[in-house]
Amino acid sequence: MCQTQHKLLANPKAPWIAAAFMFLVCLPALSVGLVADDFYHRAILVGEGAEAGLEDPLMDLFRFVPPGAGADHLRDVGVVSWWADPDLKLGFLRPVTAATHLLDHLLWPNSPALQHAHSMIWFGAAVVLVGLTYRSVNGPTSVAGLAVLLFAIEDGHSMTIGWIANRNAAIALVFGLLALLAHIRWRRSTSPCWLFAALVAFTTALLAGEIAIGVLAYLAAWQLTMDHVRWSHRLGSLAPYAALMLGWRIAYDALGYGCTGSGLYIDPVLQPAAFAGALIERWPIMLGGIWLQVPVDLWAALARPGQLVLSGLGVAVCLFMAVLLTDLMRSKPEARFWAMGMTFALVPVAAAFPMSRLHLVAGIGAFGLVAMLVKDVGLLDVEARDPRPWTRRWAKILLVLHGPIALVLLVVGLLFLPVFNDLFTAGARLAPRDTALPHQSLIFVNGHDFPCSYTYIIRRIDGGPAPRRVAILGPMTSAANVTREDDRTLVIVSEDGWLDHPIDRLMHGTDPPFQVGQRFRTADFEASIRSVTPDGRPTAVAFVFDDPLENRNYRWVHWRHGGLERWPLPSIGENAHLVEQSLLALN
Repeated sequence: MCQTQHKLLANPKAPWIAAAFMFLVCLPALSVGLVADDFYHRAILVGEGAEAGLEDPLMDLFRFVPPGAGADHLRDVGVVSWWADPDLKLGFLRPVTAATHLLDHLLWPNSPALQHAHSMIWFGAAVVLVGLTYRSVNGPTSVAGLAVLLFAIEDGHSMTIGWIANRNAAIALVFGLLALLAHIRWRRSTSPCWLFAALVAFTTALLAGEIAIGVLAYLAAWQLTMDHVRWSHRLGSLAPYAALMLGWRIAYDALGYGCTGSGLYIDPVLQPAAFAGALIERWPIMLGGIWLQVPVDLWAALARPGQLVLSGLGVAVCLFMAVLLTDLMRSKPEARFWAMGMTFALVPVAAAFPMSRLHLVAGIGAFGLVAMLVKDVGLLDVEARDPRPWTRRWAKILLVLHGPIALVLLVVGLLFLPVFNDLFTAGARLAPRDTALPHQSLIFVNGHDFPCSYTYIIRRIDGGPAPRRVAILGPMTSAANVTREDDRTLVIVSEDGWLDHPIDRLMHGTDPPFQVGQRFRTADFEASIRSVTPDGRPTAVAFVFDDPLENRNYRWVHWRHGGLERWPLPSIGENAHLVEQSLLALN
Protein backbone atom coordinates (compact mmCIF):
# COMPACT_ATOMS: atom_id res chain seq x y z
CA MET A 1 0.00 0.00 0.00
CA CYS A 2 1.45 3.36 -1.00
CA GLN A 3 2.36 6.03 1.53
CA THR A 4 -0.48 8.31 0.38
CA GLN A 5 -3.10 5.65 1.03
CA HIS A 6 -1.47 4.87 4.37
CA LYS A 7 -1.71 8.53 5.43
CA LEU A 8 -5.30 8.80 4.18
CA LEU A 9 -6.39 5.82 6.27
CA ALA A 10 -4.64 7.21 9.35
CA ASN A 11 -6.15 10.67 8.83
CA PRO A 12 -8.38 11.86 11.72
CA LYS A 13 -11.06 12.57 9.11
CA ALA A 14 -11.07 8.95 7.89
CA PRO A 15 -14.42 8.15 9.58
CA TRP A 16 -16.03 11.16 7.90
CA ILE A 17 -14.49 10.28 4.55
CA ALA A 18 -15.80 6.72 4.84
CA ALA A 19 -19.29 8.01 5.67
CA ALA A 20 -19.24 10.40 2.71
CA PHE A 21 -18.06 7.61 0.41
CA MET A 22 -20.86 5.36 1.68
CA PHE A 23 -23.42 8.07 1.01
CA LEU A 24 -22.13 8.58 -2.53
CA VAL A 25 -22.08 4.87 -3.34
CA CYS A 26 -25.54 4.33 -1.88
CA LEU A 27 -27.33 7.10 -3.77
CA PRO A 28 -29.40 4.44 -5.63
CA ALA A 29 -31.21 3.89 -2.30
CA LEU A 30 -33.01 7.20 -2.82
CA SER A 31 -35.06 5.69 -5.62
CA VAL A 32 -35.99 2.41 -3.91
CA GLY A 33 -39.38 3.60 -2.64
CA LEU A 34 -41.47 1.82 -0.02
CA VAL A 35 -40.63 -1.83 0.69
CA ALA A 36 -42.62 -4.49 2.58
CA ASP A 37 -43.05 -3.31 6.20
CA ASP A 38 -42.88 0.30 5.03
CA PHE A 39 -46.49 -0.11 3.86
CA TYR A 40 -47.52 -1.37 7.29
CA HIS A 41 -45.86 1.61 8.93
CA ARG A 42 -47.56 4.01 6.56
CA ALA A 43 -50.94 2.41 7.31
CA ILE A 44 -50.50 3.06 11.02
CA LEU A 45 -49.25 6.60 10.44
CA VAL A 46 -52.34 7.47 8.38
CA GLY A 47 -54.68 5.92 10.96
CA GLU A 48 -55.53 2.63 9.25
CA GLY A 49 -54.49 0.61 12.29
CA ALA A 50 -57.19 1.96 14.59
CA GLU A 51 -59.54 -1.02 14.11
CA ALA A 52 -56.78 -3.31 15.38
CA GLY A 53 -56.08 -1.02 18.33
CA LEU A 54 -52.89 0.31 16.74
CA GLU A 55 -53.51 4.02 17.26
CA ASP A 56 -50.30 5.33 18.81
CA PRO A 57 -47.46 5.47 16.23
CA LEU A 58 -44.79 5.85 18.89
CA MET A 59 -45.80 2.65 20.67
CA ASP A 60 -47.51 0.68 17.90
CA LEU A 61 -45.47 1.29 14.75
CA PHE A 62 -43.49 -1.93 15.23
CA ARG A 63 -46.33 -3.94 16.76
CA PHE A 64 -47.02 -6.16 13.74
CA VAL A 65 -49.33 -8.62 15.47
CA PRO A 66 -50.72 -7.27 18.75
CA PRO A 67 -52.06 -9.64 21.37
CA GLY A 68 -55.76 -10.24 21.91
CA ALA A 69 -58.50 -8.51 19.93
CA GLY A 70 -56.01 -6.74 17.66
CA ALA A 71 -54.69 -10.05 16.38
CA ASP A 72 -58.27 -11.30 15.86
CA HIS A 73 -59.06 -8.28 13.70
CA LEU A 74 -55.92 -8.75 11.62
CA ARG A 75 -56.84 -12.42 11.15
CA ASP A 76 -60.32 -11.40 9.98
CA VAL A 77 -59.03 -8.96 7.35
CA GLY A 78 -56.29 -11.34 6.19
CA VAL A 79 -53.14 -9.65 7.41
CA VAL A 80 -52.71 -12.62 9.74
CA SER A 81 -53.27 -16.06 8.19
CA TRP A 82 -56.00 -18.42 9.42
CA TRP A 83 -53.36 -20.97 10.51
CA ALA A 84 -51.54 -18.47 12.72
CA ASP A 85 -50.80 -19.67 16.24
CA PRO A 86 -53.66 -18.55 18.52
CA ASP A 87 -51.03 -17.03 20.81
CA LEU A 88 -49.14 -15.32 17.99
CA LYS A 89 -47.58 -12.02 18.97
CA LEU A 90 -45.02 -10.02 16.98
CA GLY A 91 -44.18 -6.66 18.52
CA PHE A 92 -41.06 -4.60 19.14
CA LEU A 93 -40.63 -1.68 21.54
CA ARG A 94 -38.93 0.98 19.40
CA PRO A 95 -40.40 4.40 20.28
CA VAL A 96 -37.15 6.26 19.52
CA THR A 97 -37.10 4.95 15.96
CA ALA A 98 -40.86 5.38 15.64
CA ALA A 99 -40.41 9.08 16.45
CA THR A 100 -38.18 9.47 13.38
CA HIS A 101 -40.82 7.84 11.17
CA LEU A 102 -43.45 10.11 12.67
CA LEU A 103 -41.21 13.07 11.80
CA ASP A 104 -41.03 11.81 8.21
CA HIS A 105 -44.81 11.61 8.12
CA LEU A 106 -45.18 15.15 9.39
CA LEU A 107 -42.57 16.72 7.11
CA TRP A 108 -42.51 14.71 3.88
CA PRO A 109 -45.18 11.98 4.02
CA ASN A 110 -45.30 11.46 0.25
CA SER A 111 -41.57 11.54 -0.45
CA PRO A 112 -39.90 8.14 0.01
CA ALA A 113 -36.70 9.66 -1.37
CA LEU A 114 -36.44 12.09 1.56
CA GLN A 115 -37.29 9.29 3.97
CA HIS A 116 -34.46 7.24 2.48
CA ALA A 117 -32.12 10.23 2.80
CA HIS A 118 -33.12 10.47 6.46
CA SER A 119 -32.19 6.80 6.95
CA MET A 120 -28.88 7.27 5.15
CA ILE A 121 -27.98 10.16 7.46
CA TRP A 122 -28.46 7.89 10.45
CA PHE A 123 -26.33 5.21 8.87
CA GLY A 124 -23.67 7.79 7.99
CA ALA A 125 -23.61 8.82 11.65
CA ALA A 126 -23.19 5.15 12.56
CA VAL A 127 -20.21 4.88 10.18
CA VAL A 128 -18.55 7.91 11.79
CA LEU A 129 -19.04 6.47 15.28
CA VAL A 130 -17.74 3.07 14.16
CA GLY A 131 -14.63 4.88 12.90
CA LEU A 132 -14.22 6.71 16.21
CA THR A 133 -14.57 3.39 18.01
CA TYR A 134 -11.80 1.85 15.91
CA ARG A 135 -9.58 4.84 16.66
CA SER A 136 -10.40 4.60 20.36
CA VAL A 137 -9.37 0.93 20.44
CA ASN A 138 -6.58 0.73 17.83
CA GLY A 139 -5.40 4.33 18.00
CA PRO A 140 -5.27 6.89 15.16
CA THR A 141 -3.74 4.36 12.79
CA SER A 142 -4.26 3.10 9.26
CA VAL A 143 -5.78 -0.02 10.84
CA ALA A 144 -8.66 2.08 12.16
CA GLY A 145 -9.07 3.81 8.80
CA LEU A 146 -9.12 0.57 6.83
CA ALA A 147 -11.57 -1.05 9.24
CA VAL A 148 -14.11 1.78 9.00
CA LEU A 149 -13.83 1.81 5.21
CA LEU A 150 -14.57 -1.93 5.10
CA PHE A 151 -17.53 -1.40 7.42
CA ALA A 152 -18.88 1.45 5.27
CA ILE A 153 -18.99 -0.62 2.07
CA GLU A 154 -20.11 -3.96 3.54
CA ASP A 155 -22.77 -5.37 1.22
CA GLY A 156 -24.75 -6.87 4.10
CA HIS A 157 -25.73 -3.31 5.04
CA SER A 158 -27.79 -2.77 1.89
CA MET A 159 -31.05 -3.56 3.70
CA THR A 160 -30.23 -1.28 6.62
CA ILE A 161 -29.38 1.55 4.25
CA GLY A 162 -32.07 1.02 1.61
CA TRP A 163 -35.06 -0.22 3.62
CA ILE A 164 -36.79 2.55 5.54
CA ALA A 165 -38.38 0.11 8.00
CA ASN A 166 -34.92 -1.16 8.96
CA ARG A 167 -33.78 2.30 10.05
CA ASN A 168 -34.10 1.09 13.63
CA ALA A 169 -30.84 -0.85 13.25
CA ALA A 170 -28.84 2.24 12.28
CA ILE A 171 -30.36 4.35 15.07
CA ALA A 172 -29.81 1.64 17.68
CA LEU A 173 -26.21 1.30 16.52
CA VAL A 174 -25.62 5.06 16.76
CA PHE A 175 -26.71 5.22 20.39
CA GLY A 176 -25.14 1.86 21.19
CA LEU A 177 -21.75 3.10 19.98
CA LEU A 178 -22.17 6.32 21.93
CA ALA A 179 -22.67 4.11 24.98
CA LEU A 180 -19.56 2.08 24.15
CA LEU A 181 -17.40 5.17 23.63
CA ALA A 182 -18.68 6.71 26.86
CA HIS A 183 -17.98 3.44 28.69
CA ILE A 184 -14.41 3.39 27.43
CA ARG A 185 -13.94 6.99 28.58
CA TRP A 186 -15.39 6.05 31.96
CA ARG A 187 -13.00 3.14 32.40
CA ARG A 188 -10.05 5.27 31.38
CA SER A 189 -10.97 8.33 33.47
CA THR A 190 -13.16 6.80 36.24
CA SER A 191 -15.44 9.87 36.02
CA PRO A 192 -19.02 8.84 36.91
CA CYS A 193 -20.33 11.39 34.40
CA TRP A 194 -19.19 9.08 31.60
CA LEU A 195 -20.98 6.13 33.18
CA PHE A 196 -24.18 8.16 33.35
CA ALA A 197 -23.76 9.15 29.70
CA ALA A 198 -23.17 5.51 28.74
CA LEU A 199 -26.31 4.34 30.55
CA VAL A 200 -28.46 7.06 28.98
CA ALA A 201 -27.12 6.26 25.52
CA PHE A 202 -27.59 2.52 26.00
CA THR A 203 -31.17 3.01 27.20
CA THR A 204 -31.89 5.11 24.11
CA ALA A 205 -30.32 2.43 21.93
CA LEU A 206 -32.56 -0.28 23.42
CA LEU A 207 -35.61 1.90 22.78
CA ALA A 208 -34.50 2.31 19.17
CA GLY A 209 -34.03 -1.37 18.33
CA GLU A 210 -33.25 -4.73 19.89
CA ILE A 211 -30.08 -5.02 17.85
CA ALA A 212 -28.52 -2.71 20.47
CA ILE A 213 -28.23 -5.76 22.74
CA GLY A 214 -25.27 -6.77 20.56
CA VAL A 215 -23.35 -3.70 21.74
CA LEU A 216 -23.44 -5.19 25.22
CA ALA A 217 -21.07 -7.83 23.85
CA TYR A 218 -18.44 -5.17 23.21
CA LEU A 219 -18.97 -3.63 26.65
CA ALA A 220 -18.32 -7.04 28.19
CA ALA A 221 -15.40 -7.69 25.83
CA TRP A 222 -13.77 -4.42 26.89
CA GLN A 223 -13.93 -5.45 30.53
CA LEU A 224 -12.55 -8.90 29.81
CA THR A 225 -9.71 -7.92 27.47
CA MET A 226 -8.84 -4.22 27.74
CA ASP A 227 -9.46 -3.13 31.32
CA HIS A 228 -6.56 -3.65 33.70
CA VAL A 229 -8.11 -3.52 37.15
CA ARG A 230 -8.96 -6.42 39.43
CA TRP A 231 -11.39 -8.96 38.03
CA SER A 232 -14.03 -8.09 40.61
CA HIS A 233 -13.95 -4.46 39.42
CA ARG A 234 -13.92 -5.49 35.77
CA LEU A 235 -17.06 -7.56 36.11
CA GLY A 236 -18.67 -5.24 38.63
CA SER A 237 -18.60 -2.38 36.14
CA LEU A 238 -21.06 -4.36 34.00
CA ALA A 239 -23.65 -4.49 36.79
CA PRO A 240 -25.36 -1.19 35.83
CA TYR A 241 -25.91 -2.49 32.29
CA ALA A 242 -27.26 -5.79 33.60
CA ALA A 243 -29.72 -3.91 35.81
CA LEU A 244 -30.71 -1.76 32.85
CA MET A 245 -31.28 -4.81 30.65
CA LEU A 246 -33.42 -6.42 33.36
CA GLY A 247 -35.57 -3.31 33.72
CA TRP A 248 -35.93 -3.04 29.93
CA ARG A 249 -37.05 -6.66 29.64
CA ILE A 250 -39.59 -6.29 32.44
CA ALA A 251 -41.07 -3.21 30.75
CA TYR A 252 -40.96 -5.00 27.38
CA ASP A 253 -43.09 -7.86 28.70
CA ALA A 254 -45.41 -5.66 30.76
CA LEU A 255 -46.27 -3.54 27.70
CA GLY A 256 -47.12 -6.62 25.63
CA TYR A 257 -44.11 -6.67 23.29
CA GLY A 258 -42.14 -9.70 22.17
CA CYS A 259 -42.45 -12.65 19.80
CA THR A 260 -44.45 -15.78 20.56
CA GLY A 261 -46.03 -18.37 18.30
CA SER A 262 -43.69 -17.76 15.34
CA GLY A 263 -41.51 -20.42 13.77
CA LEU A 264 -38.96 -17.86 12.57
CA TYR A 265 -38.56 -15.69 15.67
CA ILE A 266 -37.69 -17.16 19.07
CA ASP A 267 -37.91 -15.49 22.48
CA PRO A 268 -34.71 -16.45 24.36
CA VAL A 269 -36.35 -15.87 27.75
CA LEU A 270 -39.64 -17.67 27.15
CA GLN A 271 -38.19 -20.39 24.89
CA PRO A 272 -34.68 -21.11 26.24
CA ALA A 273 -34.44 -24.66 24.88
CA ALA A 274 -35.59 -23.65 21.39
CA PHE A 275 -33.22 -20.68 21.45
CA ALA A 276 -30.29 -22.87 22.47
CA GLY A 277 -30.96 -25.18 19.53
CA ALA A 278 -31.32 -22.25 17.14
CA LEU A 279 -28.10 -20.71 18.46
CA ILE A 280 -26.13 -23.89 17.78
CA GLU A 281 -27.40 -23.95 14.20
CA ARG A 282 -27.59 -20.27 13.32
CA TRP A 283 -24.46 -18.85 14.99
CA PRO A 284 -21.93 -20.56 12.66
CA ILE A 285 -24.07 -19.66 9.64
CA MET A 286 -24.02 -15.99 10.60
CA LEU A 287 -20.31 -15.87 11.45
CA GLY A 288 -19.31 -17.83 8.36
CA GLY A 289 -21.42 -15.47 6.30
CA ILE A 290 -19.53 -12.47 7.65
CA TRP A 291 -16.12 -13.88 6.82
CA LEU A 292 -16.64 -15.32 3.35
CA GLN A 293 -19.66 -13.38 2.03
CA VAL A 294 -21.85 -16.46 2.23
CA PRO A 295 -25.43 -15.41 1.27
CA VAL A 296 -27.02 -16.41 4.57
CA ASP A 297 -30.39 -15.00 3.44
CA LEU A 298 -30.76 -18.22 1.44
CA TRP A 299 -31.33 -20.10 4.72
CA ALA A 300 -35.05 -19.32 4.75
CA ALA A 301 -35.52 -20.66 1.21
CA LEU A 302 -33.64 -23.92 1.82
CA ALA A 303 -35.17 -27.22 2.83
CA ARG A 304 -34.09 -28.61 6.20
CA PRO A 305 -31.15 -30.67 4.84
CA GLY A 306 -29.82 -27.62 3.01
CA GLN A 307 -30.00 -25.54 6.18
CA LEU A 308 -27.97 -28.13 8.07
CA VAL A 309 -25.39 -28.22 5.28
CA LEU A 310 -25.13 -24.42 5.45
CA SER A 311 -24.60 -24.65 9.20
CA GLY A 312 -21.88 -27.27 8.71
CA LEU A 313 -20.11 -25.04 6.18
CA GLY A 314 -20.31 -22.22 8.70
CA VAL A 315 -18.61 -24.37 11.34
CA ALA A 316 -15.79 -25.19 8.89
CA VAL A 317 -15.29 -21.52 8.06
CA CYS A 318 -15.26 -20.55 11.74
CA LEU A 319 -12.65 -23.19 12.58
CA PHE A 320 -10.44 -22.08 9.72
CA MET A 321 -10.68 -18.40 10.71
CA ALA A 322 -9.87 -19.32 14.32
CA VAL A 323 -6.65 -20.95 13.11
CA LEU A 324 -5.86 -17.99 10.84
CA LEU A 325 -6.33 -15.44 13.64
CA THR A 326 -4.92 -17.41 16.58
CA ASP A 327 -1.47 -15.81 16.54
CA LEU A 328 -2.90 -12.32 16.18
CA MET A 329 -5.30 -12.81 19.09
CA ARG A 330 -2.56 -14.22 21.30
CA SER A 331 -0.32 -11.21 20.77
CA LYS A 332 -2.82 -8.32 20.66
CA PRO A 333 -5.46 -7.52 23.30
CA GLU A 334 -7.22 -5.35 20.69
CA ALA A 335 -7.66 -8.44 18.51
CA ARG A 336 -9.07 -10.38 21.46
CA PHE A 337 -11.46 -7.49 22.10
CA TRP A 338 -12.77 -7.45 18.53
CA ALA A 339 -13.01 -11.24 18.36
CA MET A 340 -14.91 -11.52 21.63
CA GLY A 341 -17.27 -8.66 20.78
CA MET A 342 -17.99 -10.13 17.36
CA THR A 343 -18.58 -13.61 18.78
CA PHE A 344 -20.98 -12.56 21.53
CA ALA A 345 -22.78 -9.97 19.38
CA LEU A 346 -24.11 -12.81 17.22
CA VAL A 347 -25.77 -14.55 20.16
CA PRO A 348 -28.90 -12.36 20.48
CA VAL A 349 -29.51 -12.23 16.72
CA ALA A 350 -29.91 -16.02 16.71
CA ALA A 351 -33.43 -15.27 17.97
CA ALA A 352 -34.23 -14.34 14.35
CA PHE A 353 -33.62 -16.46 11.26
CA PRO A 354 -30.29 -15.82 9.46
CA MET A 355 -30.20 -12.60 7.45
CA SER A 356 -27.21 -10.57 6.25
CA ARG A 357 -28.65 -7.39 7.76
CA LEU A 358 -28.17 -8.95 11.20
CA HIS A 359 -24.40 -8.85 10.68
CA LEU A 360 -24.42 -5.13 11.46
CA VAL A 361 -23.07 -5.14 15.03
CA ALA A 362 -20.92 -8.28 14.81
CA GLY A 363 -19.34 -6.97 11.62
CA ILE A 364 -17.64 -4.19 13.58
CA GLY A 365 -15.41 -6.73 15.30
CA ALA A 366 -14.87 -8.72 12.11
CA PHE A 367 -13.59 -5.72 10.15
CA GLY A 368 -11.37 -4.69 13.05
CA LEU A 369 -9.78 -8.13 12.89
CA VAL A 370 -9.41 -8.03 9.10
CA ALA A 371 -7.66 -4.66 9.26
CA MET A 372 -5.32 -5.87 12.02
CA LEU A 373 -4.51 -8.99 10.02
CA VAL A 374 -3.78 -6.91 6.92
CA LYS A 375 -1.35 -4.83 8.95
CA ASP A 376 0.17 -7.92 10.56
CA VAL A 377 1.18 -9.40 7.22
CA GLY A 378 2.67 -6.14 5.95
CA LEU A 379 -0.04 -4.96 3.55
CA LEU A 380 -0.38 -1.54 5.19
CA ASP A 381 3.09 -0.32 4.20
CA VAL A 382 4.65 -1.45 7.47
CA GLU A 383 7.01 -4.26 8.33
CA ALA A 384 5.31 -7.64 8.51
CA ARG A 385 5.12 -9.14 11.98
CA ASP A 386 3.65 -12.35 10.55
CA PRO A 387 5.76 -13.40 7.53
CA ARG A 388 3.93 -16.67 6.79
CA PRO A 389 2.94 -16.79 3.10
CA TRP A 390 -0.39 -18.54 3.67
CA THR A 391 -1.46 -15.93 6.23
CA ARG A 392 -0.57 -13.14 3.81
CA ARG A 393 -2.47 -14.90 1.03
CA TRP A 394 -5.63 -15.16 3.09
CA ALA A 395 -5.32 -11.57 4.26
CA LYS A 396 -5.36 -10.55 0.61
CA ILE A 397 -8.39 -12.75 -0.06
CA LEU A 398 -10.29 -11.23 2.85
CA LEU A 399 -9.31 -7.74 1.72
CA VAL A 400 -10.65 -8.40 -1.78
CA LEU A 401 -13.83 -10.03 -0.47
CA HIS A 402 -14.64 -7.17 1.87
CA GLY A 403 -13.27 -4.43 -0.36
CA PRO A 404 -14.05 -4.30 -4.09
CA ILE A 405 -16.34 -7.35 -4.12
CA ALA A 406 -18.37 -6.08 -1.16
CA LEU A 407 -18.61 -2.65 -2.78
CA VAL A 408 -20.09 -4.10 -5.97
CA LEU A 409 -22.47 -6.34 -4.04
CA LEU A 410 -23.60 -3.38 -1.92
CA VAL A 411 -24.71 -1.47 -5.02
CA VAL A 412 -26.28 -4.62 -6.49
CA GLY A 413 -28.14 -5.21 -3.22
CA LEU A 414 -29.59 -1.70 -3.30
CA LEU A 415 -30.63 -2.09 -6.92
CA PHE A 416 -32.23 -5.44 -6.07
CA LEU A 417 -34.46 -4.04 -3.31
CA PRO A 418 -37.30 -3.04 -5.70
CA VAL A 419 -37.26 -6.61 -7.05
CA PHE A 420 -37.37 -7.91 -3.49
CA ASN A 421 -40.32 -5.60 -2.86
CA ASP A 422 -42.19 -7.06 -5.84
CA LEU A 423 -42.66 -10.23 -3.80
CA PHE A 424 -44.50 -8.37 -1.02
CA THR A 425 -46.61 -6.25 -3.35
CA ALA A 426 -47.51 -8.99 -5.83
CA GLY A 427 -51.00 -9.54 -4.45
CA ALA A 428 -51.80 -5.83 -4.31
CA ARG A 429 -50.42 -5.22 -7.81
CA LEU A 430 -52.13 -8.13 -9.52
CA ALA A 431 -55.47 -8.34 -7.71
CA PRO A 432 -58.61 -7.11 -9.53
CA ARG A 433 -59.31 -3.37 -9.49
CA ASP A 434 -62.97 -3.15 -10.42
CA THR A 435 -65.60 -1.32 -8.38
CA ALA A 436 -67.10 -4.55 -7.00
CA LEU A 437 -63.94 -5.47 -5.06
CA PRO A 438 -64.56 -3.18 -2.01
CA HIS A 439 -67.69 -5.20 -1.29
CA GLN A 440 -65.97 -8.57 -1.61
CA SER A 441 -63.55 -10.79 0.26
CA LEU A 442 -60.58 -11.63 -1.95
CA ILE A 443 -59.91 -15.35 -1.49
CA PHE A 444 -56.48 -16.66 -2.52
CA VAL A 445 -57.15 -20.38 -2.95
CA ASN A 446 -53.39 -20.90 -2.85
CA GLY A 447 -51.01 -18.32 -1.49
CA HIS A 448 -48.29 -17.29 0.93
CA ASP A 449 -47.95 -14.66 3.64
CA PHE A 450 -45.36 -12.63 1.73
CA PRO A 451 -47.19 -11.89 -1.55
CA CYS A 452 -50.72 -11.95 -0.14
CA SER A 453 -50.94 -10.62 3.43
CA TYR A 454 -50.09 -7.01 2.59
CA THR A 455 -52.71 -6.87 -0.19
CA TYR A 456 -55.34 -5.46 2.17
CA ILE A 457 -52.98 -2.87 3.65
CA ILE A 458 -51.42 -1.65 0.41
CA ARG A 459 -54.77 -1.27 -1.31
CA ARG A 460 -56.12 0.69 1.68
CA ILE A 461 -53.31 3.24 1.56
CA ASP A 462 -52.62 3.58 -2.16
CA GLY A 463 -56.09 4.82 -3.03
CA GLY A 464 -56.97 1.82 -5.21
CA PRO A 465 -60.05 -0.38 -4.72
CA ALA A 466 -59.40 -2.44 -1.59
CA PRO A 467 -61.16 -5.72 -0.83
CA ARG A 468 -63.25 -5.73 2.32
CA ARG A 469 -61.13 -8.65 3.50
CA VAL A 470 -58.39 -11.01 2.26
CA ALA A 471 -57.88 -14.70 2.99
CA ILE A 472 -55.33 -17.37 2.01
CA LEU A 473 -56.59 -20.94 2.04
CA GLY A 474 -53.89 -23.36 0.92
CA PRO A 475 -50.12 -23.18 0.41
CA MET A 476 -48.75 -22.19 -2.99
CA THR A 477 -45.31 -23.73 -2.50
CA SER A 478 -46.64 -27.28 -2.89
CA ALA A 479 -49.22 -28.89 -5.14
CA ALA A 480 -52.72 -29.43 -3.79
CA ASN A 481 -56.12 -30.87 -4.70
CA VAL A 482 -59.35 -29.01 -3.97
CA THR A 483 -62.68 -30.80 -3.58
CA ARG A 484 -66.01 -29.05 -3.28
CA GLU A 485 -68.14 -31.04 -0.85
CA ASP A 486 -71.27 -28.87 -0.82
CA ASP A 487 -72.44 -25.38 -1.64
CA ARG A 488 -70.34 -23.84 1.16
CA THR A 489 -67.43 -26.25 1.72
CA LEU A 490 -64.04 -26.66 0.08
CA VAL A 491 -61.54 -29.31 1.19
CA ILE A 492 -57.89 -28.72 0.29
CA VAL A 493 -55.42 -31.61 0.46
CA SER A 494 -51.79 -30.54 0.13
CA GLU A 495 -49.22 -33.11 -0.97
CA ASP A 496 -46.51 -31.71 1.30
CA GLY A 497 -48.76 -30.08 3.87
CA TRP A 498 -49.00 -26.55 5.15
CA LEU A 499 -45.80 -24.97 6.61
CA ASP A 500 -43.60 -27.37 4.66
CA HIS A 501 -40.82 -24.80 4.16
CA PRO A 502 -39.20 -22.82 6.98
CA ILE A 503 -40.11 -19.57 5.20
CA ASP A 504 -43.79 -20.55 5.63
CA ARG A 505 -43.55 -20.51 9.43
CA LEU A 506 -43.63 -16.81 10.20
CA MET A 507 -47.00 -17.09 11.94
CA HIS A 508 -46.91 -20.66 13.26
CA GLY A 509 -44.04 -22.95 14.11
CA THR A 510 -44.04 -26.72 14.30
CA ASP A 511 -44.69 -26.49 18.04
CA PRO A 512 -47.42 -26.81 19.17
CA PRO A 513 -48.45 -29.29 16.46
CA PHE A 514 -51.83 -29.02 14.79
CA GLN A 515 -54.48 -31.51 15.90
CA VAL A 516 -57.12 -33.33 13.87
CA GLY A 517 -60.43 -31.60 14.58
CA GLN A 518 -58.79 -28.31 15.52
CA ARG A 519 -60.78 -25.32 14.23
CA PHE A 520 -59.78 -21.79 13.27
CA ARG A 521 -62.40 -19.07 12.82
CA THR A 522 -62.16 -16.01 10.54
CA ALA A 523 -64.76 -13.46 9.47
CA ASP A 524 -65.68 -15.45 6.34
CA PHE A 525 -65.12 -19.12 7.14
CA GLU A 526 -64.13 -21.77 9.62
CA ALA A 527 -61.11 -23.95 8.85
CA SER A 528 -61.17 -27.46 10.31
CA ILE A 529 -58.09 -29.72 10.35
CA ARG A 530 -58.90 -33.16 8.95
CA SER A 531 -55.44 -34.75 8.78
CA VAL A 532 -51.88 -33.90 9.75
CA THR A 533 -48.34 -35.04 8.98
CA PRO A 534 -46.33 -37.05 11.54
CA ASP A 535 -44.73 -33.78 12.69
CA GLY A 536 -48.13 -32.15 13.21
CA ARG A 537 -48.65 -30.01 10.09
CA PRO A 538 -52.03 -29.92 8.31
CA THR A 539 -52.36 -31.99 5.14
CA ALA A 540 -56.14 -31.75 4.68
CA VAL A 541 -58.28 -28.81 5.75
CA ALA A 542 -62.03 -28.20 5.27
CA PHE A 543 -63.16 -24.60 4.78
CA VAL A 544 -66.82 -23.97 5.54
CA PHE A 545 -67.87 -20.51 4.37
CA ASP A 546 -70.68 -18.46 5.87
CA ASP A 547 -72.37 -17.97 2.50
CA PRO A 548 -72.64 -20.14 -0.61
CA LEU A 549 -69.39 -20.05 -2.54
CA GLU A 550 -71.05 -18.39 -5.56
CA ASN A 551 -72.15 -15.47 -3.40
CA ARG A 552 -71.00 -12.12 -4.72
CA ASN A 553 -69.35 -11.48 -1.37
CA TYR A 554 -66.42 -13.64 -2.51
CA ARG A 555 -63.85 -13.12 -5.27
CA TRP A 556 -61.83 -16.26 -6.02
CA VAL A 557 -58.25 -16.09 -7.35
CA HIS A 558 -55.24 -18.41 -7.49
CA TRP A 559 -51.57 -18.19 -8.37
CA ARG A 560 -50.66 -19.88 -11.64
CA HIS A 561 -47.58 -19.59 -13.87
CA GLY A 562 -46.25 -16.81 -11.63
CA GLY A 563 -49.34 -14.65 -12.06
CA LEU A 564 -52.69 -14.16 -10.34
CA GLU A 565 -55.76 -15.49 -12.16
CA ARG A 566 -59.48 -15.89 -11.53
CA TRP A 567 -60.20 -19.30 -10.02
CA PRO A 568 -63.23 -21.08 -11.48
CA LEU A 569 -65.28 -22.67 -8.71
CA PRO A 570 -65.76 -26.42 -9.19
CA SER A 571 -69.22 -27.91 -9.03
CA ILE A 572 -70.30 -29.90 -5.97
CA GLY A 573 -68.42 -33.19 -5.94
CA GLU A 574 -65.79 -32.04 -8.46
CA ASN A 575 -62.03 -31.65 -7.90
CA ALA A 576 -59.53 -29.02 -8.98
CA HIS A 577 -55.74 -29.24 -8.98
CA LEU A 578 -53.41 -26.46 -7.82
CA VAL A 579 -49.89 -26.56 -9.23
CA GLU A 580 -46.85 -25.84 -7.07
CA GLN A 581 -45.70 -22.24 -7.45
CA SER A 582 -42.32 -20.63 -6.74
CA LEU A 583 -42.23 -17.41 -4.75
CA LEU A 584 -39.29 -16.29 -6.87
CA ALA A 585 -41.34 -16.64 -10.06
CA LEU A 586 -44.09 -14.18 -9.13
CA ASN A 587 -44.46 -11.26 -11.54
